[in-house]
Amino acid sequence: MRFILLYIAIPLSLLLPATGYSQATLFETNPISHGPFFTVSAPDTLPGIWRNGNNPAGLRASGIGNSGMVRLSGFIESGEYRQIHQPGELQYGLFSAKGAQILNDWIVTGSIDLSRGAGAEQHYNARAPRQSYNPYQWVDTTGGDWTNNLVSLSGALGSPLLFGTLSLGLAATYDVMQGARQNNERPLFNYSRYRLTAGISHEAGSNEAGISFTYSNNSEEQELGFFNQLDTFVLILRGIGTFNQTSFNSASRTYDGVSRGANAQFTRKSESDLWSFSAGYTFFAEDVSTGIARPVPNGLWELHTIGSSNTYRRSSGRSYHEFNLDGDFKVGRGTDPQLNGINAELTATGFGLSYRYADASRFRSLGIAANIRQYDMNDIVSQASESFTLINLETHASRPLLFPGLQLNAELGLQLPANYSLSFRNQNEVIRRIFLPQSDYIDQTVFSSGLHLHYTWNLNSYRLAAGARIKQHFAPGATGSFTDKNRNFLGLHITILY
Repeated sequence: MRFILLYIAIPLSLLLPATGYSQATLFETNPISHGPFFTVSAPDTLPGIWRNGNNPAGLRASGIGNSGMVRLSGFIESGEYRQIHQPGELQYGLFSAKGAQILNDWIVTGSIDLSRGAGAEQHYNARAPRQSYNPYQWVDTTGGDWTNNLVSLSGALGSPLLFGTLSLGLAATYDVMQGARQNNERPLFNYSRYRLTAGISHEAGSNEAGISFTYSNNSEEQELGFFNQLDTFVLILRGIGTFNQTSFNSASRTYDGVSRGANAQFTRKSESDLWSFSAGYTFFAEDVSTGIARPVPNGLWELHTIGSSNTYRRSSGRSYHEFNLDGDFKVGRGTDPQLNGINAELTATGFGLSYRYADASRFRSLGIAANIRQYDMNDIVSQASESFTLINLETHASRPLLFPGLQLNAELGLQLPANYSLSFRNQNEVIRRIFLPQSDYIDQTVFSSGLHLHYTWNLNSYRLAAGARIKQHFAPGATGSFTDKNRNFLGLHITILY
């Protein structure tokens, strides 16, 4: 447990990664152009029913004990390697509190995350982070600076072994976000999401099987209004090249989404080995409408996802070797109400392989990962399509320095665009303003390097950790210079572990 607590102090989850999936981002960075790269990190539980299957019934065997963490942190990120709807600069402060408690052999976990910050020089976006690939978006052509506030709550409950063979579990998360642009014509957005998971597992000797069910709901409202500038208008996207162009005195758009899914897991354990296999299916549907008194439908997006996560771990004393194999397949389609038919189609696949070694007695770890993602989106109406393949490689190493308590973590990453294609029949405003710059963003070889140094003091019943993290991304531009396109990150944190 001491090793787990010390590793929690490494703010890989709180400090902004390159993936764009971190809550610290607060703006939606286009998920299709990122994929899961530069994400090597330490798991917080043993592999198996809980981690691979996201089944709270597996908390009983997760290795979590009585523990807690309180963390204050802040970061600044800036650079020219960004999408057109990413801020040029981000400045954020974050507070996190997490804990786990064993009550009569029941395991209870909970967390709260609060963040507030600002993004500067953002164009063509007024959205909260919805990672759903939904093509039905609207964007205004007025750039600006934004502030955002996010509250995220989560908790889980896992039972002990009941009737000699069964375990039960429940988990819930709730996120609420608000944001506003700070310059003239201030559009607003607010976003809320909750997710419920219930699971059961059955143990028979060295084998354990489980099944879990998940339901989630998200709602977002965006406001655009009171434009008085002659060069301001709104692009309402209905696909890659299908769109409407208009202007509003005031307008509101809502996104209402529902997701349902199920996941099955199987785990086999021996004295030193553990195998875990997991497979699941999720269906997501999101309605888009514009207007308050008389909302007008603007699109229905449906997304089907099949995924699998598999782990093998070999333990010896306080060290282990772990191999992970993950994959997913997505199929999406969008129904345009103006056409009363499907106008957008998506297929996306992802595959990842990773290895991790950790030695708790020496406070050392090593991680290596490789993954590949293929994305294809077709706009039937405008006869436009976007397709790419990204290969991502990364490595992470951690070891003590000079004297006990001082820990160094180093990261290296590489993203290779193996294939990219953007085809369209006619170039229009959306192609010229959004998708051509996006193609330039995706079609880049990206190098990443990072260092995190932190020191931990042992103070009786708790530990105090403080550290700093720096990270840089380099994407050679048209000139081939590493200074042409880059992204820099600096974060500081102070953490109490008990």
